[in-house]
Parts: sequence; structure tokens; C-alpha cells
Amino acid sequence: MRIAHPSVAKAEGAEIHWGDETGLRSDEVRGRSYAPAIKTSEIRVTHRREGLSVISTLTNRGKVRRKAFAGAMNADILIDFMKRLVKDARGKKIFLILDNLRVHHTKPVKAWLAACANQIEASSLPPYSPALNPNEMLKATITAQAPSRAKDDLKKATVSHLRRLLNSPQRIMRYFQHPKLHDAA
Repeated sequence: MRIAHPSVAKAEGAEIHWGDETGLRSDEVRGRSYAPAIKTSEIRVTHRREGLSVISTLTNRGKVRRKAFAGAMNADILIDFMKRLVKDARGKKIFLILDNLRVHHTKPVKAWLAACANQIEASSLPPYSPALNPNEMLKATITAQAPSRAKDDLKKATVSHLRRLLNSPQRIMRYFQHPKLHDAA
């Protein structure tokens, strides 16, 4: 698979979307704690482990598309997400750049992409690419916050954060200004 060059995308009137997935857990502990001198600090964590997965794409124009779901990424979820991308593009072609997650290369995904080749074209970043996927910056902002302890709260907090990003394209465009992302801009 080739990675679309911006001039090719421009000539075709297409959008380049950088995609990635991430998993969030309610028992993850981040941040600082405090304890008086000579005492060990304690952070109480629920013993119920809740999880949430998110797939998202972003463009250097500040557009964000996302889907939150339970469980692990599979071909059906990825195809559904790509169908939504195509529908949202309103006739524009999409060049989708993904990492090398195994599900991206499954037979159902390849068959669906072949059937929709005039609407969407997917390509993969090289393994251990020195240039970060701009979506890694988005993942960092999502996971930097302290996780919610209940699954519904975790989903609400994540979706709320992604909605705020959806309404702030300037912030997304700034991700592409990071020195490690010069190739993606």
C-alpha cells in the first residue's frame, strides 16, 4: 500500500485522514498524590476493571472523526467506521493512513476496501516509523486525564473530550506543527 502524497490528495480533491485506536481502562492510575511526611501515599483504585476502546481519525485541516466501542477492534467495527468516514466525506475520496494493527489487513477489510476503492484508499505506516502518527497526539490528550472509575463515566468523559476537540479544529491543526510530525503536515 502506498501512502498518499498531499499533492495527489489535492489533485483528486481528497482528504488525508490519520487513524489510530486506543484502549482506556478505569483502573489505570495517573497523576500525583500527596501524603504527609513519613507516610506512604495511597491511591484507591476500584477492583472493577472497566474498559473502552476508541478509533479516531484526524486531518491537518482540523477535522476529527471518532467512534467509542466496547471490546477489542475487529474487522466489523473498522468497516463500520470506514463506512461512516465515506458517508461523511460527501463524495470526496479519503486517503486513510493507519498503523499495522493486524485487523487492518484482514480479508474482510481488504475486500471492503477493494469494493470501495473509488471512495477510500487505506495505507499503512511502516513498522517502527520514526515519524509519529498525528493521531498519537490525540491519544495522549485523551489518556492524560485521570480515568473515570465506572464504565458509563469513562465513556461520557471520553466522548465529551472528543466532542470538545471536534469543535476546536485549531487545536488539531497544531498537532501537525509538532517537530516529529513534519512529514504529516
